[in-house]
Amino acid sequence: PGEVAPQPIALLPAGSLGPNERYVPAGWFWAGTGVATNYPIAEGPRWADGFVMQTHPVSNRDYLAYLNDLVAQGQVEAAEERAPRPVRGESLLGTDAAGRYVLGPDNRGYDWHPDKPVFLVSWFDAQAYAAWLAQRTGQPWRLPLELEWTKAARGADRRLYPWGNHIEPQWAKILGSPGEPGPSRLDAYPLDESPYGVRHLAGQVQEWLADPFPDGAYTDGQRVSAARLVPQPERVHLLGGGWGTAPKSSRSDQRKAARADTREDYLGFRLVRSIS
Repeated sequence: PGEVAPQPIALLPAGSLGPNERYVPAGWFWAGTGVATNYPIAEGPRWADGFVMQTHPVSNRDYLAYLNDLVAQGQVEAAEERAPRPVRGESLLGTDAAGRYVLGPDNRGYDWHPDKPVFLVSWFDAQAYAAWLAQRTGQPWRLPLELEWTKAARGADRRLYPWGNHIEPQWAKILGSPGEPGPSRLDAYPLDESPYGVRHLAGQVQEWLADPFPDGAYTDGQRVSAARLVPQPERVHLLGGGWGTAPKSSRSDQRKAARADTREDYLGFRLVRSIS
């Protein structure tokens, strides 16, 4: 937007992406909502600079590594604060003799399988994990902006779901899908995949975004920029469908919001990093 000369689209060098990373190149796309959605916004063309998004939501395995690194550094109280738990309750993860967190079924019936998405984490927990991963990897990992998430899910052709415009409960982990309640393993539901190869944007868990509510980067022609991030908003946007979300509410144009300190069994997150 506002440029007078063509802008090159970066091609990433071979081997620059990890196995859990997908590239969403810069360019124009359509974003906005239908008339029957939550917090409707008029449709229009927007521009997003290129970014890399994690293929899957952050898993229990990933999050366990974070918590146990805090324990290894002697930050036991910080680890307990960030561990998955209800808003008013203690951590639902067990610990071993060395004080390290371990996965397994808990007394509330949750199955903490390592390859399922992590949940019962707040927006602040997700931000803390992103800062830890950025420091550990040297990559600028962060929560996605709303329009970045939207482009990754909807592509450039206004599709309502990552795969197209029609939905069946067998295609994503949503309300009415086969199996027990709760998130499934990340290798399930292969049809829940966007044009860029990003998985589970319609089902599994709704995802925390960086954008404060009700603010949003929805000015026609506006360039999506990570400089918009607000350090500690009271409420933030959510996108995507969760394992208990009705099919219609799993559409990629359904905007939602929650308090930043919310912890629910349908709420998780994934990260992105900008391409300079």
